[in-house]
Amino acid sequence: WQWPAGHKLTWTVRPDIRVAGFTANDLKEIFKQTWDLWDKISGISIQHVNSPSDANILILSRPIDGPFSILAEAELPPPGIPKTAQLRLWLDEGERWVNALNAPPQAIDVFRVALHEGGHNLGLGHQTDPTIPAIMAPAISSLRSLQSWDVNQVQLRYGIEKPADPIPSPDGDEFAEILEQLAKCLKALSPSSKTTVREL
Repeated sequence: WQWPAGHKLTWTVRPDIRVAGFTANDLKEIFKQTWDLWDKISGISIQHVNSPSDANILILSRPIDGPFSILAEAELPPPGIPKTAQLRLWLDEGERWVNALNAPPQAIDVFRVALHEGGHNLGLGHQTDPTIPAIMAPAISSLRSLQSWDVNQVQLRYGIEKPADPIPSPDGDEFAEILEQLAKCLKALSPSSKTTVREL
């Protein structure tokens, strides 16, 4: 349950998302913070894109079951998922959402839920042992950061270090400039040059 090795995972918030009290741009900033946390500690690169058609993870909303109970839903990557696949993450339109370290009664902190559901989109299931703290616990808690269990699980799937980007090939203009510089160097070392080479 993971994306292919070396894949650059992309995500976006669909512009027509309906979460009371938040614009699509508000949610984009919140999800960027949560995706950055997963990106920072694992070997998978996670990047925002503007176009929904280019995103591996599409963040949406829909009525699920009203206040409390199921807060959000996210699809897990099945075995053998292609790099072009698109999974979805839905926030429940029936919740009273806030972005707060200490959410008031009857309100749900969207940051915690976004961080949790992102773990599902990366392939993590629930951590069901109540004695082990984890953002991937099945019930929302006071946690607002990844715990050791979460980190270990994502690193088992994607490693720790990002794959190195390939060195880009120079385009035509850059290549011509490289040749020109090389020609100047060779000319400077030619016998007709005033430069002398002394042996030590």
